[in-house]
Amino acid sequence: MLTDAVRGAAAGLPAGIVVISRENLLALLPPGTDPTNCLGDCEVSTGRRLGARYVVAGRVARLGESLVLTLTLHATADGALLRSEQAEAPTPAGLADAARGAAARLLGGLRAGATAPDATDAAMLAILARPPAEQVGAFADLGDARAAEDPPGADRAYRAAARALEGLNARTRLQDAVRGAAARARFGRGELARAALEATRPDSAAARAVAATHLAEARAHYTAALEHGDKGWSAAALFRLAEIAHAYADALAHQGLPAAVEADRPAIMAEIG
Repeated sequence: MLTDAVRGAAAGLPAGIVVISRENLLALLPPGTDPTNCLGDCEVSTGRRLGARYVVAGRVARLGESLVLTLTLHATADGALLRSEQAEAPTPAGLADAARGAAARLLGGLRAGATAPDATDAAMLAILARPPAEQVGAFADLGDARAAEDPPGADRAYRAAARALEGLNARTRLQDAVRGAAARARFGRGELARAALEATRPDSAAARAVAATHLAEARAHYTAALEHGDKGWSAAALFRLAEIAHAYADALAHQGLPAAVEADRPAIMAEIG
């Protein structure tokens, strides 16, 4: 039922995009493969092996009295999450109706002409033609160039830098230029997460959860930048780690509290630390 709802939305895609249905997917996968146990990176890698450019996946969970469907759209080239949408309803039938709208929103960008690669994708394809030792720095440069105007594209480029690093031998990885570029790419992903954190005002429980996620992502990327051992980027990452922790605590401290707990503000702020 839900698969049919998503497939119906996919039927309106441009003529140049071919949808691989679940039935065709099962026919293309190796015998004995269970797609229900293929989650996360497995979905993306499976789509890549099949020659698909995008993968749509869905998860259903029950929250209280509601059923919630989460749809995600990933690019198989680099595994980047392009967008996600949710649908919610109290019954399976109602969820199927809501899923049609969520799928239409999820795939809306593809209708705008995604049959041709965008500028970031085209630049990434050009970088792949360069010698492997040059790709880490080139992808990091591309991420830096796209960060302001195209954060998702920048994230794809930074991810590609990490994959390029994985393809190098141990000796090449230790070259100063390569280590510095790898650290810069990880620092760049931290900057994207920090920007998302700063754009989130933690004035509700849901917003605080989103902010905490961005904070965790930024911390993880800055910490990973330290692991490459580049002195300059390590210093920058350490500064950012201290800065984002202070900024997050400060944002929480200046949010208004419900009247019922305003009297307990000192104790609450002491708990926040």
